[in-house]
Amino acid sequence: MVESESSSGQSFYEYYEAAGLKLPDIPADLRDSLREWRFWFLATQPAPLPIDDYLMETVDVLRSPVADQFALSHAGHGVNSYSLNLRLAIGDLAMLVQVGWGGAYGDASIDGAKWNDTMLYVSEILDLFNLKSEPGWHQRKFLVTYSDFRMDGARLEAFEDGKWIPLIETENWLEFIDELEQHV
Repeated sequence: MVESESSSGQSFYEYYEAAGLKLPDIPADLRDSLREWRFWFLATQPAPLPIDDYLMETVDVLRSPVADQFALSHAGHGVNSYSLNLRLAIGDLAMLVQVGWGGAYGDASIDGAKWNDTMLYVSEILDLFNLKSEPGWHQRKFLVTYSDFRMDGARLEAFEDGKWIPLIETENWLEFIDELEQHV
């Protein structure tokens, strides 16, 4: 992994771990290809950019055929509008998850706890799939999107007959995972 350093001399990954923020397990081949493109942006590829994840513009990217990928970033604008963002596409699954974190008026311990709770559910979702990385671009069968400040809950869509079909949107992660299990 290429390291870039903050003014404290820590890489983003080191800072992330030191802040007590959890990450889901990702397949080794994706993990081995992670690179720190710049501070606050750890990914398997340089694009899409962190601001695209923050604005959730990558949802449309993930709805189309894409290469297997993983990205973790901290992005935003202004004084208080920032989030941690996780983007993943591998196997039948595409995912964009964001939790507000790092704004001037936020509480790092509360926001960090929300992120860590969300990562537990993300891990449960990942466990439902056989996540093997393959070369080339692939159409994913399922798209999971979540934002604790842009959406009313987690959303699940399935790609069927050439179009995306909404399956569920709920604030209840257990209900969401139960619904996903029925389709996997």
